[in-house]
Amino acid sequence: MRVEVLLFGHYRDIADSVELEGLPDDATVADVAKALEARDPRFLHVLDRARFAVAGTFAAESTPVASDDEVAVLPPMSGG
Repeated sequence: MRVEVLLFGHYRDIADSVELEGLPDDATVADVAKALEARDPRFLHVLDRARFAVAGTFAAESTPVASDDEVAVLPPMSGG
């Protein structure tokens, strides 16, 4: 299975997007996070620190991911 991961904030400094292939057919957001961590250590703990959206909808770590989905990684932000 293949998914495109869209990155924002400081994760975008690593890459604008990442294409992940070889995820299991029953992959979840947690699997995407683990694949990112394996790809680059700068993604370490991404699941604990970021919010995820699958196909434009906020998602929990147990949310299923389908082939060709876009998964967005949104880092914590503060504003004022």
